[in-house]
Amino acid sequence: MKIGSPLPHKKARIEIIPLIDIMFFLLASFMMASLT
Repeated sequence: MKIGSPLPHKKARIEIIPLIDIMFFLLASFMMASLT
């Protein structure tokens, strides 16, 4: 039962989520720009 093991994993996930959000936003804005 290691409590310290899952913590860094969770932190990495929290750091990755904003990156995906930014990528999705860039993709959406690019699509909007190409449509107009």
